[in-house]
This record gives sequence, structure tokens and C-alpha cells, in this order.
Amino acid sequence: MATPFQQFSALESINAVQLKEKFQTPVDINSRAFLSVRLQLTSVLQTSLDITEIIGLFFKETQAAVQYEHIHYKHPALELDYETGKKQQHSCNYRLIHDKNVYGDITLTRAHPFCEQELCVLEALMSTLICPLRNGLMYLDALQAATRDPLTGLGSRASLDTALTHNLSIAKRHQYPFSLLLLDIDKFKQINDTYGHSAGDIVLKEVAQAIMAITRQTDQAFRYGGEEFVVILEKTDEDEALLIAERIRQRIESMLIAYNGQTIVATASIGVASVAKHDTTNTIFDRADGAMYYAKKNGRNQVVSSSLLVE
Repeated sequence: MATPFQQFSALESINAVQLKEKFQTPVDINSRAFLSVRLQLTSVLQTSLDITEIIGLFFKETQAAVQYEHIHYKHPALELDYETGKKQQHSCNYRLIHDKNVYGDITLTRAHPFCEQELCVLEALMSTLICPLRNGLMYLDALQAATRDPLTGLGSRASLDTALTHNLSIAKRHQYPFSLLLLDIDKFKQINDTYGHSAGDIVLKEVAQAIMAITRQTDQAFRYGGEEFVVILEKTDEDEALLIAERIRQRIESMLIAYNGQTIVATASIGVASVAKHDTTNTIFDRADGAMYYAKKNGRNQVVSSSLLVE
């Protein structure tokens, strides 16, 4: 296994198809011809801002220079994990670093070991990824800023509409079960009035963490506004949704939130609605909303299903 190559120039790149035509092994990575085709691949990789497409292009374009069967890109801090090809036994690993910024980790694999000359070529090729990945990560950061609530890290209200429309459409097309939770923190104004708005922000973040701790990777959580949250539950029927909602309610109720030497206790009322045959995004949301308000008006700190309410 190769030692990770720790830092790469961000200025040049290589077009592997042209490389194959111009060079016979061993490749002279210092030659003018090699540098010229590297610059050409830079433009190829910069045709996209999508991280997976950039990695896919790199995989495709470098095959003629050094044969390998699989590439795996990870950026743990941003929860990016993409691979293509068939993973093999032998590997070489690289961490992409420039000006102390980490742009991700790449592993290449194939059925037989890489030789030293091939590793030199690969290290030269890796430099082509710095600028495209930096641009792609900046674009991703901008997209996430637009779709994430800055306080809680959950999806924003703006992104909820798109996600709900998309997921409901898929559920109805394939006749999958689908449910929606609408959660409201009980007496949140009283928390703000008693402890201050900074304390209220801490409560909001703790409730968001409670939601994320209970929900599954396939579920999507959003801050709808103020102290209200929405959870989209894919392939989840009413019974399963009620179970998840009750676990969230219990988790919130059990929290002891420390603030300036004091302990804040919060509870939540949760409405549940599961998809019906003629549901639209508006009707399923309104039913969850109605169930949530029923829970608040009838004692708070409880889960109520819209199916139990009299129309």
C-alpha cells in the first residue's frame, strides 16, 4: 500500500486518452508534452461542479495512463462518500491537501500491486483534482447554506416544499407507505420569557438533536419555523410513524438542558399524518398540522394521529 501523498499543486492536469497516444511507458512526468495534456484535463474536470461527476470524470480520463478498476472518494467532515468501479485487493491512498485545506481522501484499487513508476504518475494526476474539488465543495457549501437552517442544521423551510413534493410523488407512484410528523415545542414562548432567547436557541438545537437521534438515515427533518419541526418518513405506515413520534416525544421529555447553572425541561406535541389515496402536499401537511394542534389543546406533550380526529 502506498504512503499517502500529502499535498498537490492545484495548477495542472492530464488527459489520459491523449497521454496514451503521446507516451510509451515509462511516462516522463517532467516532459513538456506531459504538462500540456495535464492542462487540457484541467478544463475537462472543471466542466462540472458536482463532486461525484468530477470523480467520475477523473476515473474515466485517467484509465489510459494507469489502469485501475475502482475509485473511492471520501470527505468525512462533509459526509461525502462516493465510489465507482469494482473494488479490488491492492490499493493506493491519497489525501488531497492544498494551503492546509483538506479536499478529501481518494483510494484507487486494482487486482495487482501498483509499481513505483505508476504511483509517480498517479501522484501527478492527483494534482488535477484540487481546483475542481475546491470549486465543487464551495458550490456544495453554498447549496447547503440555502437549504439548511443555520441554527439547528436541519433542512430549512424552503427545502421542505421540494422534499415533500418529491417524496410524496414517489410514494404515490410506487404505492409506498409515507408519513409526516409535525412537532411543536410546548410553551416555547414561556421558555424565552423566563430564560431569554439565547436559552431558547439552545432548546431548539437540543430538540433538533433529539429528532436526529431517533429518526433513521432515510428520514428527513426540517425546521419549519419558530419552534415547529417537520419530519418526512419514507416507506413508513401510520403505526411505524406513531412509534417514531412517541420515541421523539419521550426523548425530548427526558432531556435536562443546562443553561447558566439552571436546568430547562422541554416537551413537545406531535401530529402524525399518513398518506391517503387522494393526498396532496397541502392536504397531508394540513392533517398533520391539525393533529398537532389537537395535541396542544388537549394537554400537550403527546402524539396524536390525524386518523383519530373526526373530520
